[in-house]
Formats: sequence, C-alpha cells, structure tokens
Amino acid sequence: MEPNQSLADSLSGWPRFLEGGLVWSGTGASPAGPHIVQLQPVDIAEIESALKAFKELGYHGDKVSSDTFRLSQNLQSRLRDASHDVHSKQGHCLLRGLEPNKYSPEDNAMIFLGIASHIGDVRGVQDSDGNMLSHITVVQQWKNVPDRLRHGVHTEQGMPFHNDMGTSVLALHYRQCASEGGSTHLSSAWTVYNELSANYPDVLEALATPNWPIQITKAKSRYYLAPLIQYKHGNLMVSLDPGRLGRQTANAEYKATKFPPFLGDNAKTCDKAAEVPALTEKQNEALDTFNKVAHEHRLSVPARPGDMLFVNNWALLHARDPYMDGSAGGAGRRHLVRVWLHDQELSWDPPDSMKTPWAAAFGHRFPDSIEQTGGPHRRNKVNHKYPIMPAVNYQVPKYTAGSAAFVVDSSDDEDDDHLDRCQS
Repeated sequence: MEPNQSLADSLSGWPRFLEGGLVWSGTGASPAGPHIVQLQPVDIAEIESALKAFKELGYHGDKVSSDTFRLSQNLQSRLRDASHDVHSKQGHCLLRGLEPNKYSPEDNAMIFLGIASHIGDVRGVQDSDGNMLSHITVVQQWKNVPDRLRHGVHTEQGMPFHNDMGTSVLALHYRQCASEGGSTHLSSAWTVYNELSANYPDVLEALATPNWPIQITKAKSRYYLAPLIQYKHGNLMVSLDPGRLGRQTANAEYKATKFPPFLGDNAKTCDKAAEVPALTEKQNEALDTFNKVAHEHRLSVPARPGDMLFVNNWALLHARDPYMDGSAGGAGRRHLVRVWLHDQELSWDPPDSMKTPWAAAFGHRFPDSIEQTGGPHRRNKVNHKYPIMPAVNYQVPKYTAGSAAFVVDSSDDEDDDHLDRCQS
C-alpha cells in the first residue's frame, strides 16, 4: 500500500490504493461470489444437541456463549475460520443449512445466538431498553402506522448503502424471505475507496473531513462532528448511515408521557434536534457519489430462510431492495433477526472519532476504553432483553429516517444520558 501523496492533508499518510481480500467487486468480468459455509446433517444434529443441553441448564439468552452452547472441536474450528474470513478476508460469511420452520421462535433465537457466539464473543445493546435482538420485519398490525412514522427497517422500502453505526460485526438470521424483492446487497468500502481515490479524490477528502454532524440524543449536545472514513492500523474503517447524518426532525405525532405532545409549532420549539446542522451541498453530493460507486460494485446475497449472514461492519456496507410481503400469516413475509457482535480476539478497535455509537452498544462490556474518550456516549446499565418475536403494537418513535437503517430515537426521559437507537 503506497502512501497517497496526491490528496489533501486530511488524507496524509493514507494509501493511494488498498489491497487484500477485502478488495473485491460483485460485478465486472470476474465478479466475487458470496462466501457460503454449508452445514452438513451431522453439523445440524450437533447444533440441536447443543440447544438441548443449553435449555436443560435453565439459562436465559444472556447466558448463551461459546462455553454454554458447546459444539465439537471440528465445528468450533470451522466457525472460527468463518470469523477470520469476516474479519480479515472477504469480510462476510453466509452460513447455510438450517431450516427455521423446524424450530420454535425461541429455539431459533437460541440457535442463532449460540452460533453467533462463535463468530463474536460479545453482543451489543441495540437500544436503551436493553434489547439484544432486533426484528427486521413489518408486522401486519403496524400497517395502521404510516411508513414515515416507522423506522426504515420496519417498512418495505429500500435502503441505500450504509453500515450500522454501532457494531463491529453485523449478524442477520433470515427467518423468512419476502414474496417479492427485499434482496440484501453488500459492497466493499475498500473497493469504493480505491475508485474514489482514482476518480473522485474530492469526495474522498469530504468523507475524511471531521465535519459531519452525527445526531445523538440524551446528551447536552444533540450531535457531534466526525469523519465518515478513517484509516487506522492498516485498516480502512467506515461509519456511515445517511439517516443518522445532519438534522432529523421530530415526528409531530410523537407523544411523550412526561412532556406536552409534539404538535404543530410545538415541534419546532421543543425539538432540540433543531440544533443539529443540516448537511452541506458538498456533503450531500459526496454521499450520492459514495452510494453510486458502492452500488456499481455490489454483491447480491442469495439468502434463503435459515441462512445466517455475518458482515464486517467496518469494512463492508449493505443495502436492501424494496420488497412486497405475502399474505398475512403465511410464507413470503420478510423477517430477519439482527444481533450486533464484537470479537475480543479479532474485531477491529474503533477510532475515537467513531466510538460514540459503538460505545453505546458495547460500553457495558468495555467501560475502561469508554472512559478514556469521555463524551456523551456512555450508556447507563440496562437489563438485557431477548424478544423472540416482534411487538404487535408499534410505538411511534420521536425520530425516524425513512431511507436509512440507523435511526436516532428518544424515550420520554430527556434528562437521561444514554442513547436510544434502532437500525438495520
């Protein structure tokens, strides 16, 4: 990797081009294919045995680990090899062979957590309620809530390329796939970097400049300024979600229980998010170019029900096509379960500029590293929850962003200082 001498000072010392297994394209003359690890019948029997043994211990979801969900040395080694693939090779892995309709929702959740614990040994908190599992789906009863009042992950709309600004590894379990559409696409940020370096150096400079307003909540300041890309210890790291950038206004229909409802002009005066700067024209153009290049190199994931997808969230971006669900109660209704992972041996350490959302998810396990940076990203301790199914009633959040996955949310307690978020 040669230092880049042609770009601005903000990129001084960065390589001109990146090399290695994380540089790939899903299109072109020699497109990369999905990295699939196929489970054999003997593996599935072993996983079912591990599930049975775990349930006999009487433990709950927070106790699932590689020690309590015990697998043979052979299968453990293959899963650790898959973790190495995610962290230092092509950046993703699709585990295939399980049939979710054979198991109860609770057993599906425990199997997912058990296998995931061999990919990453620490799970992240996904919101201030302590949820460790998120359901990426649309429940039929939610249809009485307009799309604009739901998080992007809880609609059938497509999503641009982004990553989950809060985790090292993104893990998704496909319980069901949509009747039509809904494909997941991956794109290597390392490949995007190389093309931007060669053809759009001004865009690369804009992404690396620490002036992007990233909205947060439950803190004295409603945002902080940071770059969207960083180069640290030989790794390009990206923390980018268009729906988290710039000003996200409060939903007028949001009703707090401790404060007056946000209605009409009250939203303008009560919404502290108005303090957050809007993105500049140059920043919006940089995002458009970034998404365009990512789309040009996309790899479509041929997901099936039961598949588990593990993604290096620092190095790869993901997007989703719009979709159409089948009839209520039947097959063809898209339902993914998401877990956030960090592996203490293999995962990359986030730079300080990207630590705020990551610390909100993992600070409960790494308090020392969080205290070193200070700031509003420390999370109060909450009880961990493992909802095996999505809630029937949809609570309108204070903040939504219909085109992206990582959304700033807020509960009624404005004096609290931890972050409440929902993303995909």
